[in-house]
Amino acid sequence: MRLGHYSFRFLLLAILLAPRSAPAADARAHFERAQALVRDGDFKGALEEYDAILNTAGDDGAVRHNRALIFLKTEEYDKAREEARMATDLDPKEGRYQVTLGVTWMKGDKPDLRKASTALKTAVSILKKKRDYEGLAMAYFNIGVISQRRRNLEEARRFYEMALDNNPANTNAREALGTLGG
Repeated sequence: MRLGHYSFRFLLLAILLAPRSAPAADARAHFERAQALVRDGDFKGALEEYDAILNTAGDDGAVRHNRALIFLKTEEYDKAREEARMATDLDPKEGRYQVTLGVTWMKGDKPDLRKASTALKTAVSILKKKRDYEGLAMAYFNIGVISQRRRNLEEARRFYEMALDNNPANTNAREALGTLGG
């Protein structure tokens, strides 16, 4: 009799959990398809897959971040900025999302280097705590770009070097240092 009681409880638990796990599995499948589509250059298809996740599983920082990256690639900077902002709102402790938000402020017809710098400095603070050296290299590189745009070449050099200290394979930082000369 007791075994039957436990079996019933496990069956009931399985029934109650099944609807919740199905959307999670669907979301995972959509996410994997979206990533494959991005690799293939099918950004429209990837956005459709990400939309399917948002429609079935709700808002998600990683989905919003990846949508921001697509919009950056397609030079739709206002959309990229909005998606990156949503990603940072959903996951404020994800430093790489802050890097992307900062980059969105550096792009477009009216870049806002002050807002970009603020987002990137927030990213640095988060990424240092997580010891995410590749993420730090991205943040430092972009702060270097801002410094170079402001014609503060010594500061730019320092940030490019910090990018290389955190990721010696960062070719962007190496090339940027080369453009500074000396």
